[in-house]
Amino acid sequence: MNLTHAYGCIPIAAPSHVHPDQHAMAYMIPASGSDSGNALLYFANDGGIYRALNGYSGLNSGSCSGINQFDDLNQNLGSMAQFVSFSQSSLDANTILGGTQDNGSPASSQATTNPSWVNVLGGDGGYNAIDPIATMNFYVSNPDVPPGGLAIQLCTSGVNCNNGGFSSVVTSSDLGGDDGAFYFPFVLDSGSATSMLVGTCRVWRGPRTGGAFVALSPNFDTLGAGTCTGSEVNQVRAIAAAGQIDGSGSTTLYVTTNGMGPIEGPLYTPSGGHVWVTTDASNGSATFADVTNNSPTGNINPNQFPVSAVATDPSDASGKTAYATVMGFTGGSGHVWKTTDAGATWTDFTGNLPDSPVNAVVVYPPMSQIFVATDVGVFASSTSTPSWTELGPNPATNQPGFLPNVAVTALAIFNRGGQQLLRASTYGRGIWQFNLAITPDFQLSITNSPITTFAGQTATFNGTATAVNGYTNSVTLSCSAGTSAAPSTCSPSPSTFTPANKTPFTVTVGGSAGDYNFNIKAVGADWPCHTHAARDATSGQLRVDQTVAGERHRRARGHINAGEFPGDRCRILQPECRRFLHHQHQWRNLQSHPGYDGQSNRKQSSQHDSDRYGAHRGSRRQLSGDHSGFNVRSRAADHIFYLGRYRESGLRPHRAQCIPRSECRQHRHQRHVLHRRAR
Repeated sequence: MNLTHAYGCIPIAAPSHVHPDQHAMAYMIPASGSDSGNALLYFANDGGIYRALNGYSGLNSGSCSGINQFDDLNQNLGSMAQFVSFSQSSLDANTILGGTQDNGSPASSQATTNPSWVNVLGGDGGYNAIDPIATMNFYVSNPDVPPGGLAIQLCTSGVNCNNGGFSSVVTSSDLGGDDGAFYFPFVLDSGSATSMLVGTCRVWRGPRTGGAFVALSPNFDTLGAGTCTGSEVNQVRAIAAAGQIDGSGSTTLYVTTNGMGPIEGPLYTPSGGHVWVTTDASNGSATFADVTNNSPTGNINPNQFPVSAVATDPSDASGKTAYATVMGFTGGSGHVWKTTDAGATWTDFTGNLPDSPVNAVVVYPPMSQIFVATDVGVFASSTSTPSWTELGPNPATNQPGFLPNVAVTALAIFNRGGQQLLRASTYGRGIWQFNLAITPDFQLSITNSPITTFAGQTATFNGTATAVNGYTNSVTLSCSAGTSAAPSTCSPSPSTFTPANKTPFTVTVGGSAGDYNFNIKAVGADWPCHTHAARDATSGQLRVDQTVAGERHRRARGHINAGEFPGDRCRILQPECRRFLHHQHQWRNLQSHPGYDGQSNRKQSSQHDSDRYGAHRGSRRQLSGDHSGFNVRSRAADHIFYLGRYRESGLRPHRAQCIPRSECRQHRHQRHVLHRRAR
C-alpha cells in the first residue's frame, strides 16, 4: 500500500502531505505510557522529519482521497535545505538565488534581514546564475533527464519570478542534442556581457538569452565530436573562465570532469576525474589540453575522484593561476592543487587540510586568501603558502557561530560598499554567511543579578570578559551613571586587565538607600573604538535597603546587558577599524522557509556525483548518521543569529559604534589570532 503517494495524486502526496524522497526511518513500540502498544514511526526525507504516532491505526489508506495521520515536525527545525548551488547579485548583498534538491529554486531579496524566501521555480533546483549586469535576470535549471532533458531557463523579474515567468533559453537541441550530468553546470562568461558557458561532456558557448551555441571542446570521454548521452564518466563538473578577452568572451577556460573513484573507476574506460585547459577557447577543441598528469609525481588525481571545482585567481590577468579541488578521501595529500602556468605544472596546495572531500573553492585577491568548502567545514589559507585554518570561533571560548556538521557545497564572496561577505551553501542546513571584514572586540556579562544589600554594607557583582576576534588590548572597569547616579561605592577587581576566555572580575558596590540605574562600564585601551556598558538581559537589580520602623525603602536597579555599546547608532564600523580576522568570527544562517527542507550529515565516504548529490540515477544513499538521521551537532547555541523559523540562540550580534575614521587609524596595529572551529 502506498501511504504517501509522492506521485500519482493531485496534489502530490495527497493522502499524507509527506515530502517525497525518503532517506531514513526509525520506529519503536513503547511498552508503557499513553503510546503503549502503538507503532511510533519517524521518517527523514528531502523535506525534513515527519512522524506517525500510530502506524497500526493511523496509516491505513492508499487512496488519493484518503487521509493518513502523519505529523510534520519541521516548523521549528530551521533550514534543512539541501543546496546544490547558489548565486548572488553583484550589486545587492540581500539578493541570493539557490538550487535545492527536491525543493526547487529558492530566492530572496532580503536574505540578511528577513527569514522568508520564495520559490521562484519548482522541482529539483540545480545550477543557477544571476546576471551581474542585468541583475533582475535569473537563470535556473532543473536536472537533466535524458534523452534531451537539458534546459536552462531565464526570468527577468528577479525574486518576483515564478514558474510561469521562466522560459527556456538553452536546451539539448541547442547543444547538438547533448545531455549532461543530472546537475549539469553552467556559468555566465566573465569575459562577455552576453555569453554563457554550458557543460555536458564537452563545453559550449553561446548567447545568454538564447541562440546558436558552439562546441569549444572535444567530447571529454571519447576525445572526438560525438553527442553526449548523459551516461559518460567524464561529464563536465566545473568551468572557470579567465584571461584575455576576444570577440566571443574569455580565452582561457579550465574544465574539470567527474570520476567514479578508486573502486568503480578502474572498471570503466576511459578514466575519470580530469582537468582540461585552453588559452585560446574560440579556436575550438584542438586547443584544449588534458593537464591532469602534470604534477611532479604525475597524475594529480590517481584515484579518479570527481575534480569538484576550479577557480582562477583574478589578480593574475593572464588567467594562468588557478586552483582545482578533488572530492574524495585521498589519504592525506592531493585535495587542492595550484597552477601558475595554466596547468603546465601543478603544486599540491593541500598542506594541513583534513583528509576530507573538497567540494568548492574561491579566491579573494583583496586579502590574498583562498577558501575551500569541504565535508567538514570551510577552510582558509594565504594564496602564497598552504596553511589552512577552519573558519569559526575558537573552541575554548564556547562562542556560537560555527557551521553545523554538514557538507558545504558552494562558496561565493560578496564585495561591495565596504561589505566583504563569504557565503557558503550546505547540503542539509541552508546557506550561511561569514563576515570577512570584522574588528577585534570584547564582551561583558554579569552572572549574579539581582543582588540585595543594606545601607552601610556592600554587594559584589561577579562578571566575565571575553575577547572576541583576537582582541588583545587591556580594559578598565568602572561604574558610570545611567538614568541615575552610580552607587557611591564602586570597586572593580581587577580594575584593569586583558580579557581572554571568560576572564573573571568582580565589582563591589554600595551606597545609601535609593533607586540606582547605573552601568558597569569597560573601556578598552583602544578607546574610543571599544567601550562597553554591561546591563543584564534579565533586568538585573541591585537593592540597597534600610530598615526604618519596619518599612523597606526603595530598591535600586542596575541593568546589566552583555555586549551593548552606549550611544549605539549604527551597525558597521568605519573601514579603518575593521579587521580581517576570519577564524574566531561567526557563521550566520541566511536561509530558512517552509517547504525548503532537507537533511544531510557528514558523509563517511566519497561517492560518484549522482550519489553525492542525491541524483536519481542509480541507488540513493542514506545520508544520515543514525536511525533518525538528524543528529546535527548538539550544542546549546548552534549559531549566533539564525535567520530562519526560529532562533537557536538567545544571543544577537552586538552592534558597533559610529566613530570618526581619524580616531580609529591609530589602532590598526592590533594583533589577529587564528583559531579552528569547535567540533
